[in-house]
Amino acid sequence: MKTIRILASLLLGTMVFQSHAQQQLSLSDAIKFALQNKKEAKKAKLDLENSQYQIDEVRGSALPQITASGSLKYNVLIPEMVLEAAGQTQTIKMGQPWNSTAMVSLNQQIFNQSIFTGLKAAKTTKEFYQVNAQLTDEQVIEKVANAYYEIYQEQLKLQTIENNLTSTSKTRKVTEGMVNAGLAKKIDLDRLVVNVNNLEAQRQQSLNSVQIKENALKFAIGKPIEEDITLSNETFEINAALTADNANVENRTEVQLAKKQIELYELNKKSKVADL
Repeated sequence: MKTIRILASLLLGTMVFQSHAQQQLSLSDAIKFALQNKKEAKKAKLDLENSQYQIDEVRGSALPQITASGSLKYNVLIPEMVLEAAGQTQTIKMGQPWNSTAMVSLNQQIFNQSIFTGLKAAKTTKEFYQVNAQLTDEQVIEKVANAYYEIYQEQLKLQTIENNLTSTSKTRKVTEGMVNAGLAKKIDLDRLVVNVNNLEAQRQQSLNSVQIKENALKFAIGKPIEEDITLSNETFEINAALTADNANVENRTEVQLAKKQIELYELNKKSKVADL
Protein backbone atom coordinates (compact mmCIF):
# COMPACT_ATOMS: atom_id res chain seq x y z
CA MET A 1 0.00 0.00 0.00
CA LYS A 2 2.85 2.32 0.84
CA THR A 3 4.50 1.53 -2.52
CA ILE A 4 1.28 2.40 -4.36
CA ARG A 5 1.12 5.75 -2.57
CA ILE A 6 4.72 6.52 -3.49
CA LEU A 7 4.10 5.67 -7.15
CA ALA A 8 0.93 7.76 -7.14
CA SER A 9 2.82 10.69 -5.64
CA LEU A 10 5.58 10.41 -8.25
CA LEU A 11 3.03 10.20 -11.04
CA LEU A 12 1.17 13.23 -9.72
CA GLY A 13 4.44 15.12 -9.41
CA THR A 14 5.30 14.27 -13.03
CA MET A 15 1.89 15.45 -14.22
CA VAL A 16 2.23 18.71 -12.29
CA PHE A 17 5.74 19.21 -13.68
CA GLN A 18 4.57 18.62 -17.25
CA SER A 19 1.65 21.00 -16.76
CA HIS A 20 3.99 23.57 -15.29
CA ALA A 21 6.44 23.08 -18.16
CA GLN A 22 3.67 23.70 -20.68
CA GLN A 23 2.75 26.95 -18.95
CA GLN A 24 6.32 28.22 -18.97
CA LEU A 25 6.84 28.63 -22.73
CA SER A 26 8.01 32.22 -22.58
CA LEU A 27 9.05 34.24 -25.61
CA SER A 28 12.74 33.85 -24.75
CA ASP A 29 12.33 30.08 -24.44
CA ALA A 30 10.56 29.91 -27.79
CA ILE A 31 13.31 31.93 -29.48
CA LYS A 32 16.05 29.80 -27.92
CA PHE A 33 14.31 26.62 -29.04
CA ALA A 34 13.93 27.97 -32.59
CA LEU A 35 17.60 28.98 -32.89
CA GLN A 36 18.63 25.48 -31.83
CA ASN A 37 16.19 23.51 -34.00
CA LYS A 38 15.22 25.47 -37.12
CA LYS A 39 17.04 24.26 -40.21
CA GLU A 40 17.64 27.82 -41.45
CA ALA A 41 19.66 28.69 -38.35
CA LYS A 42 21.54 25.38 -38.48
CA LYS A 43 22.41 25.87 -42.17
CA ALA A 44 23.69 29.40 -41.55
CA LYS A 45 26.01 28.12 -38.81
CA LEU A 46 27.25 25.27 -41.02
CA ASP A 47 27.97 27.75 -43.85
CA LEU A 48 29.99 29.84 -41.42
CA GLU A 49 31.96 26.79 -40.32
CA ASN A 50 32.55 25.76 -43.94
CA SER A 51 33.91 29.22 -44.78
CA GLN A 52 36.81 28.63 -42.38
CA TYR A 53 37.68 25.48 -44.29
CA GLN A 54 37.69 27.50 -47.51
CA ILE A 55 40.15 29.95 -45.95
CA ASP A 56 42.41 27.08 -44.90
CA GLU A 57 42.25 25.61 -48.41
CA VAL A 58 43.24 28.86 -50.12
CA ARG A 59 45.93 29.54 -47.51
CA GLY A 60 47.32 26.05 -48.12
CA SER A 61 47.83 26.79 -51.83
CA ALA A 62 50.13 29.70 -50.88
CA LEU A 63 52.29 27.55 -48.61
CA PRO A 64 55.35 25.60 -49.88
CA GLN A 65 54.28 22.58 -51.88
CA ILE A 66 56.39 19.45 -51.44
CA THR A 67 55.97 16.69 -54.01
CA ALA A 68 57.59 13.30 -53.67
CA SER A 69 57.45 10.32 -56.02
CA GLY A 70 59.24 7.03 -56.37
CA SER A 71 59.19 3.71 -58.16
CA LEU A 72 60.59 0.22 -57.71
CA LYS A 73 60.91 -2.20 -60.62
CA TYR A 74 62.00 -5.81 -60.82
CA ASN A 75 63.21 -7.13 -64.20
CA VAL A 76 62.42 -10.79 -64.59
CA LEU A 77 64.34 -11.05 -67.85
CA ILE A 78 67.47 -8.99 -68.27
CA PRO A 79 68.61 -8.34 -71.85
CA GLU A 80 72.06 -9.73 -72.71
CA MET A 81 74.63 -8.70 -75.31
CA VAL A 82 76.99 -11.17 -76.93
CA LEU A 83 80.58 -10.02 -77.49
CA GLU A 84 83.49 -11.82 -79.18
CA ALA A 85 87.01 -11.02 -78.04
CA ALA A 86 90.27 -12.98 -78.58
CA GLY A 87 88.35 -15.83 -80.07
CA GLN A 88 86.06 -16.08 -77.08
CA THR A 89 82.39 -15.37 -76.85
CA GLN A 90 81.07 -13.55 -73.80
CA THR A 91 77.62 -12.41 -72.77
CA ILE A 92 77.08 -9.19 -70.86
CA LYS A 93 73.82 -8.38 -69.03
CA MET A 94 72.38 -5.00 -69.98
CA GLY A 95 70.77 -4.00 -66.69
CA GLN A 96 70.07 -4.94 -63.11
CA PRO A 97 67.29 -7.11 -61.64
CA TRP A 98 66.08 -4.28 -59.39
CA ASN A 99 65.72 -0.65 -60.47
CA SER A 100 64.46 2.17 -58.24
CA THR A 101 63.97 5.90 -58.65
CA ALA A 102 63.06 8.64 -56.18
CA MET A 103 62.31 12.35 -56.67
CA VAL A 104 61.43 15.15 -54.29
CA SER A 105 60.49 18.67 -55.44
CA LEU A 106 59.72 21.86 -53.52
CA ASN A 107 57.64 24.69 -55.01
CA GLN A 108 56.94 28.04 -53.40
CA GLN A 109 54.69 30.77 -54.74
CA ILE A 110 56.74 33.97 -54.64
CA PHE A 111 53.97 36.16 -55.97
CA ASN A 112 50.59 35.12 -57.33
CA GLN A 113 47.96 37.83 -57.41
CA SER A 114 45.21 35.29 -57.98
CA ILE A 115 46.07 33.36 -54.80
CA PHE A 116 46.35 36.46 -52.63
CA THR A 117 43.11 37.81 -54.00
CA GLY A 118 41.48 34.44 -53.39
CA LEU A 119 42.72 34.44 -49.79
CA LYS A 120 41.23 37.86 -49.21
CA ALA A 121 38.01 36.74 -50.87
CA ALA A 122 37.87 33.69 -48.59
CA LYS A 123 38.21 35.90 -45.52
CA THR A 124 35.53 38.23 -46.86
CA THR A 125 33.34 35.18 -47.51
CA LYS A 126 33.65 34.22 -43.86
CA GLU A 127 32.64 37.73 -42.83
CA PHE A 128 29.72 37.45 -45.27
CA TYR A 129 28.51 34.23 -43.66
CA GLN A 130 28.94 35.75 -40.20
CA VAL A 131 26.61 38.59 -41.16
CA ASN A 132 24.32 36.11 -42.93
CA ALA A 133 24.13 33.95 -39.80
CA GLN A 134 23.27 37.04 -37.77
CA LEU A 135 20.59 38.03 -40.28
CA THR A 136 19.16 34.49 -40.27
CA ASP A 137 18.93 34.54 -36.48
CA GLU A 138 17.24 37.93 -36.61
CA GLN A 139 14.69 36.66 -39.14
CA VAL A 140 13.99 33.56 -37.04
CA ILE A 141 13.58 35.73 -33.94
CA GLU A 142 11.24 38.07 -35.83
CA LYS A 143 9.04 35.19 -37.05
CA VAL A 144 8.88 33.62 -33.59
CA ALA A 145 8.16 36.94 -31.89
CA ASN A 146 5.37 37.76 -34.35
CA ALA A 147 3.81 34.30 -34.01
CA TYR A 148 4.09 34.47 -30.22
CA TYR A 149 2.56 37.95 -30.04
CA GLU A 150 -0.33 36.95 -32.32
CA ILE A 151 -1.25 34.14 -29.92
CA TYR A 152 -0.95 36.52 -26.97
CA GLN A 153 -3.16 39.06 -28.73
CA GLU A 154 -5.74 36.45 -29.73
CA GLN A 155 -5.86 35.11 -26.18
CA LEU A 156 -6.61 38.60 -24.88
CA LYS A 157 -9.37 38.88 -27.45
CA LEU A 158 -10.72 35.49 -26.37
CA GLN A 159 -10.64 36.55 -22.73
CA THR A 160 -12.62 39.69 -23.57
CA ILE A 161 -15.22 37.64 -25.46
CA GLU A 162 -15.54 35.19 -22.58
CA ASN A 163 -15.97 38.03 -20.09
CA ASN A 164 -18.69 39.59 -22.28
CA LEU A 165 -20.31 36.18 -22.72
CA THR A 166 -20.38 35.58 -18.98
CA SER A 167 -21.80 39.02 -18.29
CA THR A 168 -24.40 38.79 -21.07
CA SER A 169 -25.45 35.27 -19.99
CA LYS A 170 -26.07 36.51 -16.46
CA THR A 171 -28.07 39.45 -17.79
CA ARG A 172 -30.10 37.07 -19.96
CA LYS A 173 -30.99 34.91 -16.96
CA VAL A 174 -32.04 37.95 -14.96
CA THR A 175 -34.09 39.29 -17.86
CA GLU A 176 -35.65 35.89 -18.42
CA GLY A 177 -36.81 35.87 -14.81
CA MET A 178 -38.19 39.39 -15.17
CA VAL A 179 -40.05 38.43 -18.35
CA ASN A 180 -41.59 35.45 -16.58
CA ALA A 181 -42.64 37.80 -13.78
CA GLY A 182 -44.06 40.30 -16.27
CA LEU A 183 -41.51 42.99 -15.39
CA ALA A 184 -39.69 43.08 -18.76
CA LYS A 185 -40.52 42.78 -22.45
CA LYS A 186 -39.80 39.59 -24.35
CA ILE A 187 -38.11 41.56 -27.11
CA ASP A 188 -35.40 42.54 -24.63
CA LEU A 189 -34.87 38.88 -23.81
CA ASP A 190 -34.73 37.99 -27.52
CA ARG A 191 -32.04 40.59 -28.06
CA LEU A 192 -29.97 39.16 -25.23
CA VAL A 193 -30.39 35.64 -26.61
CA VAL A 194 -29.11 36.84 -29.99
CA ASN A 195 -26.17 38.55 -28.30
CA VAL A 196 -25.31 35.38 -26.37
CA ASN A 197 -25.44 33.31 -29.55
CA ASN A 198 -23.21 35.80 -31.37
CA LEU A 199 -20.71 35.83 -28.51
CA GLU A 200 -20.63 32.03 -28.44
CA ALA A 201 -19.92 31.99 -32.18
CA GLN A 202 -17.18 34.61 -31.73
CA ARG A 203 -15.74 32.56 -28.88
CA GLN A 204 -15.54 29.45 -31.05
CA GLN A 205 -13.92 31.43 -33.88
CA SER A 206 -11.39 32.85 -31.45
CA LEU A 207 -10.63 29.38 -30.07
CA ASN A 208 -10.01 28.13 -33.60
CA SER A 209 -7.82 31.13 -34.32
CA VAL A 210 -5.75 30.46 -31.18
CA GLN A 211 -5.23 26.85 -32.29
CA ILE A 212 -4.13 27.94 -35.76
CA LYS A 213 -1.73 30.54 -34.36
CA GLU A 214 -0.30 28.03 -31.89
CA ASN A 215 0.42 25.66 -34.79
CA ALA A 216 2.08 28.54 -36.63
CA LEU A 217 4.29 29.16 -33.57
CA LYS A 218 5.19 25.47 -33.37
CA PHE A 219 6.23 25.55 -37.01
CA ALA A 220 8.22 28.75 -36.48
CA ILE A 221 10.27 27.25 -33.63
CA GLY A 222 10.55 23.75 -35.11
CA LYS A 223 8.34 22.04 -32.54
CA PRO A 224 6.17 19.01 -33.41
CA ILE A 225 2.56 19.98 -34.15
CA GLU A 226 1.16 17.26 -31.90
CA GLU A 227 2.82 18.71 -28.78
CA ASP A 228 0.77 21.08 -26.63
CA ILE A 229 2.07 24.50 -25.75
CA THR A 230 0.81 27.14 -23.34
CA LEU A 231 2.13 30.67 -23.24
CA SER A 232 3.36 32.18 -20.01
CA ASN A 233 1.79 35.30 -18.59
CA GLU A 234 3.98 38.18 -19.66
CA THR A 235 3.65 41.67 -21.03
CA PHE A 236 5.26 43.29 -24.04
CA GLU A 237 7.03 46.62 -23.90
CA ILE A 238 8.68 48.64 -26.65
CA ASN A 239 12.36 49.37 -26.13
CA ALA A 240 12.86 52.92 -27.38
CA ALA A 241 16.64 52.49 -27.60
CA LEU A 242 16.33 49.58 -30.02
CA THR A 243 13.80 51.47 -32.10
CA ALA A 244 16.16 54.45 -32.40
CA ASP A 245 19.06 52.18 -33.36
CA ASN A 246 17.03 50.59 -36.16
CA ALA A 247 16.28 54.05 -37.53
CA ASN A 248 19.87 54.17 -38.81
CA VAL A 249 19.80 52.24 -42.08
CA GLU A 250 23.56 51.63 -42.02
CA ASN A 251 23.22 49.56 -38.85
CA ARG A 252 20.74 47.15 -40.40
CA THR A 253 22.07 43.66 -40.99
CA GLU A 254 20.57 43.53 -44.49
CA VAL A 255 22.65 46.55 -45.53
CA GLN A 256 25.83 45.10 -44.02
CA LEU A 257 25.20 41.83 -45.84
CA ALA A 258 24.74 43.67 -49.14
CA LYS A 259 28.04 45.52 -48.60
CA LYS A 260 29.90 42.25 -48.00
CA GLN A 261 28.37 40.84 -51.16
CA ILE A 262 29.61 43.87 -53.13
CA GLU A 263 33.12 43.29 -51.72
CA LEU A 264 32.98 39.69 -52.90
CA TYR A 265 31.99 40.79 -56.41
CA GLU A 266 34.92 43.24 -56.50
CA LEU A 267 37.38 40.58 -55.35
CA ASN A 268 36.03 38.11 -57.89
CA LYS A 269 36.57 40.72 -60.58
CA LYS A 270 40.20 41.22 -59.48
CA SER A 271 40.76 37.48 -59.47
CA LYS A 272 39.45 37.16 -63.01
CA VAL A 273 41.67 40.04 -64.20
CA ALA A 274 44.73 38.46 -62.53
CA ASP A 275 44.15 35.18 -64.39
CA LEU A 276 44.28 36.95 -67.78
